Amino acid sequence: MGVLDRVRLAFRVLTRRNLENPRYSIDDPALWDILDAEPSASGVRVNQTTSLKVHPVFRAVSLISGYVAKLPLQVIDRDTREVVEDHPAHFLVRHKANTDMTAYHLKRAVQLQALLYGDGFAYVMRRGDGRPLEVIPLSSDRTFPVRENGRLLYVTIVGRPLEEGGEPVKLLPENVIHVRGPSLDGLLGLDTIRLAADDIGLARANTIYAGRFFRQAATPKVVILHPAKLSDEAFARLKKSWESMHTGLENAHKTAILEEGAQIQPLSLKPEETQLVENRKFDLVAIANWFGVPVHKVGGEGRTSYASLEQENQAFLDDCLDPWLVCWETECWDKLLTEREKREQRLIFEFKRQAMLRSDDSRRAAFYRSALAGVPWMHPDEVRRLENLPPRDDLPMPLNVDAGQNQSAASLDDAHRRIVVATVARMAKRLRLQLERLSESPDQRTLDRIWDEHWPVVSEALEPINVLLGADAIAFLREQFYDGLLLLADPNQIGEQAWKHRKTSSSD
Repeated sequence: MGVLDRVRLAFRVLTRRNLENPRYSIDDPALWDILDAEPSASGVRVNQTTSLKVHPVFRAVSLISGYVAKLPLQVIDRDTREVVEDHPAHFLVRHKANTDMTAYHLKRAVQLQALLYGDGFAYVMRRGDGRPLEVIPLSSDRTFPVRENGRLLYVTIVGRPLEEGGEPVKLLPENVIHVRGPSLDGLLGLDTIRLAADDIGLARANTIYAGRFFRQAATPKVVILHPAKLSDEAFARLKKSWESMHTGLENAHKTAILEEGAQIQPLSLKPEETQLVENRKFDLVAIANWFGVPVHKVGGEGRTSYASLEQENQAFLDDCLDPWLVCWETECWDKLLTEREKREQRLIFEFKRQAMLRSDDSRRAAFYRSALAGVPWMHPDEVRRLENLPPRDDLPMPLNVDAGQNQSAASLDDAHRRIVVATVARMAKRLRLQLERLSESPDQRTLDRIWDEHWPVVSEALEPINVLLGADAIAFLREQFYDGLLLLADPNQIGEQAWKHRKTSSSD
């Protein structure tokens, strides 16, 4: 909406007078065309619609609005941190905003207008008891705040545009969600497109120029020299023949045929005409800075110094998204809660920011281990909820497996070691005694007979400690038996080797 449009609407609503100058009509189409498109230094006029033809602008606003829309917005109990799913506002901001629109599309539409116009608006329809029933987006180019006798109101145009008979309607401020960008007065957000008109216009001019350059300049620029003076007819014929043969990409590199001694003198391209790629790179950086997004997210070659996608997303969240998210949270708190709920200060609106900071499997596993071990500050069901898994009643609270974190963990680890060593040593002593009774070195058949005789007892004794070893204790002892190692080492040493085997296997 142009400045003059806002002025005219405000006076029509508040004073019901038309301020037209008889010498110059406010409804003059030429004037509206000028005011609705900001002139830029490049000569290209810029408004919210034409700016979307500049791809870094479209990418930046679609990226920010998409992230804001996809992050879950929930009503949270401040004390218990539980999601209050039965609150009517939760359904509106999390699932269905109105009969025609999901919460995702509402948030994206309002946020997109806030990025383009500086302000995004949505109207809250209420039940008879004052609770919100629906949230409906309003057009930013037809809605603006005014003050009537010192009281804040919002005005929006219903139906057709105002100049075509649309009627302005007053809205109470408590029924209007107003998402605004950086503001000088705290009420109206700054119009980013108008502020960035020079950079956006330059980017658009570069695109137009590049298109014309490649469309017209299929061959290097040349001067045609003719030894004699050409008649008007001959000049027109030569010009038409040359342009039809050598203009356009489809005619690139065709052979030139000249008549009557004419010669071609090629001209090199000017240095500034060879900087198209560099200029377009600069456009990406400039427009990315206007919207506060990293250059590489709008297709530039900017490099990130972060070691992981998680850290990069955290920086993007902190520097670009978070101010918008806080604006949404505070506006929804102010407009979707009753006055009693606001005075109780129990309910808040909060985006689930963790949804965009999901790390890789190994990092998440390490994080959950630290949250569950030692003095735990999370419950297994909370971990399962973060992983989109249902709760389970049969999960035990995990034990701390890091001996360096807690003394009780070290004691438990030592107890496990002693159980493994004693059990393996007892079975090793049993088999060693049978080998020592032989008068000569046993052959394969003798070894098989001894193992088969004692296998039921060995299996029954060693099977329970497989859980502690993290390996097959029976297979380990069988290997020691057939390799003759039971006669070379003390049974307790065999048990210690089994425990070390467990440590090595788990670290591998």
